[in-house]
Amino acid sequence: MATECDQILGGRFDALPVCGDVWVNVSAADLRSTDADMDCSLSAVCDFVASELSIAPGRLDARTRIFHDLGVDGDDGIEFLEAFADNFGVDMADCDPRRYFGPEGFFDPRDLWDRLRARSARPIEPLTIEMLVLSAAQRRWIVAMPE
Repeated sequence: MATECDQILGGRFDALPVCGDVWVNVSAADLRSTDADMDCSLSAVCDFVASELSIAPGRLDARTRIFHDLGVDGDDGIEFLEAFADNFGVDMADCDPRRYFGPEGFFDPRDLWDRLRARSARPIEPLTIEMLVLSAAQRRWIVAMPE
C-alpha cells in the first residue's frame, strides 16, 4: 500500500526537487519510519495550516506556498514555523526562516545597501505545504541548504 508521501512524490526519493531549486535528501524508508501515533499526513498538515492561519482548508494543497500564496511574512512566518515545529515535533535546527519570509514591515538597512550596490534584494524561497509534510514525517527540517 502506497504511503501519502509516495502518492505526493511518485514514490521516488533520495534527492527530491521539492519546489524549483529546493531539494531534500531523504529516503522512502526514512519517511515511513515515523511515530505511528503522530499524524503527519497531507490532510493533517493542511488542517494545521488552515487552523493556524484562519483560512479555509479547501484553499490548500501540497503545492500551496506559505508566503507567496497565503501572504504569511515576517514575524508571523517565524511564529508559524515555531507552531508547526511544536505541533508536529519537528527539529528545526537546520531551518533558516529568513529564507522563506521577508522582514517584518520595517526598514532593513541591509536591503537598501544591497540595492545601492546594484544587487537585488534577497529572494524569498518558496515554502510549500509539501515541504512541511516531508519535514513532519521525518521529524526534522529536511530541505537542503543552498550550496
